[in-house]
Amino acid sequence: RTHVMGISGTTERAAQSRACVSGVYGLLEEIDPWLEAVTPEPGIALLFSRASCDAWRLYVQAKDAEPPFETRGITDPRYASIVQKELLYLLFRTGVPTTLYYLDSVGKQELADHRTIVVPFPLAVSDAKATLLQELAREGRHVVIFGADGPLDEKTGV
Repeated sequence: RTHVMGISGTTERAAQSRACVSGVYGLLEEIDPWLEAVTPEPGIALLFSRASCDAWRLYVQAKDAEPPFETRGITDPRYASIVQKELLYLLFRTGVPTTLYYLDSVGKQELADHRTIVVPFPLAVSDAKATLLQELAREGRHVVIFGADGPLDEKTGV
């Protein structure tokens, strides 16, 4: 908004900045009718596990406790979250159509159109979600799991 109005103050070339931003918005308005009937490809379903983030953080932050999974010496409590986000960023940066779902709450209906399901860090997975992933694989979907199978239950952490 401030660039279009010419009040940005972030550049000495306010007129050029305004022209560039206005040009982008003008192009978007021009191509909008072309895209009206377009249906996006479902692409990859990336299943982000909040339970895995919680389990990782709790176990690596616990004092004098040995986590029930291999940490490979990694002690950053944000590691599980970072690993999952990095894969999402990679898919976005490379232009792969991707839909983000939470593993902890996604159902079969949301995944119906996706041929490929990616689970980047399944450290803590409920039996129901493990069964869902197995069913999808049996149906011929590509279920890609990065990392070891989840050794922990999502609720008990055991």
